[in-house]
Amino acid sequence: AICREVMVALTSSRARTLAAAVWILFLPGAFGDVYKYKSTSLDLGAYLVRRVEMYSPDDAPSHSPPGNGAAYIQLELNFQRRGKYDNVTMESEGQIELAAVRGMTLEIGDVHNGKTYYCCTKKLAEDPGMASCTTDKVDRLIIKNKHVDAKKVVFYSNNEAASAHGGNSKFIVTHSGPHVLVMSNCDPRLKNFEVSFSGESRWMNPYGFLPATTYNFLPFFGAMSLIYGLLALVWLVLNAVHWKDVVMLQNYITCVLGVCLIENM
Repeated sequence: AICREVMVALTSSRARTLAAAVWILFLPGAFGDVYKYKSTSLDLGAYLVRRVEMYSPDDAPSHSPPGNGAAYIQLELNFQRRGKYDNVTMESEGQIELAAVRGMTLEIGDVHNGKTYYCCTKKLAEDPGMASCTTDKVDRLIIKNKHVDAKKVVFYSNNEAASAHGGNSKFIVTHSGPHVLVMSNCDPRLKNFEVSFSGESRWMNPYGFLPATTYNFLPFFGAMSLIYGLLALVWLVLNAVHWKDVVMLQNYITCVLGVCLIENM
């Protein structure tokens, strides 16, 4: 009798809302640490920061797909530059800096003569009072952390795009703890250009994309998913049996149950 009531309910207009809610429950979950960028600006003097907790392969609680025991930060970025003025040509070169910094805090910039500087320039490098800005760090972001892995994205002359010149980079994670990705533009050769980038960054732990701070909550989320799943099943059956008496408020409750289940999956 219940099966017959369910079949009748699925033919009703109200039950289509319930069917949509069931479909929502089976939507695939999003990756935990995959960040997408679309036409993000990075003009001269600007920098962007992203911080994620990571496990090293030796410390990870699990080595399972899709990580399979590897820990890294993968960048697949396409950088573009466009002249701010009509008479700007692409004859000059330029570079964007990408850096993975390991540490609880990010120490960028330095104070000199009462002023804070974030980019290391030739003039600052010549000043003996600026230990954080030396000749080998000119036109780069001043990062005072000890553990820094830096790479470059190069714009060659007569080239607007830099997707094939460092935009696809990988930083290997060898120590557990907070890791900060920094993208900066400190090259004065790009002062007459609008620089932007699109693409994504993937933070892969040895067990997958879930950040280290969230991994220990997996048993809790698993239990909550089971509870919400059982509640949703009972709720849908009751709605199907009493479909003639269902009001819009109960359809909203169905959607809320579906969202809660997806959130904990």
